[in-house]
Amino acid sequence: MPTIEIRVDTCGTDGLPHTFIVIEHQNGETKGYGFGPLHSGDGNIHFIDEGIVKDTELNFEYQQSSGKLEISNEQYGKLMDYINRTTLNPPGYNIPAGVQCSTWVLRGLYEAGVIPSLLSPSPWLSSILDSMLFNPYWQGVGFMIDKV
Repeated sequence: MPTIEIRVDTCGTDGLPHTFIVIEHQNGETKGYGFGPLHSGDGNIHFIDEGIVKDTELNFEYQQSSGKLEISNEQYGKLMDYINRTTLNPPGYNIPAGVQCSTWVLRGLYEAGVIPSLLSPSPWLSSILDSMLFNPYWQGVGFMIDKV
């Protein structure tokens, strides 16, 4: 059975928050996937940029985690379709418009049928509200509360 794990970096060495997903594939291989600005790592903070999906996030630092969650083979297939589709044609990275790492992860989980629509960024929420509600900080707080 494939597994997923949502990891959150809220106070890492670079000072920038990040949410990403780690998938243990059906063949046993484990990979981390994340979405961010294309030009990250250049010393600047990019609130609006071209987007990029990376499959090299496995060793990315994190402080909070959902823990491993089993998903069905059907959910796995849909999640990988989402990751592959957004890797080939990534959305623009735009924090004010609610298009950032956390919303990318949640949208994938929603499209795969892992989480219900109420827990996913929705069209009826305004764009800035998406980024305020669905971001690494709030996800980290949720994981901490869940462990209490």
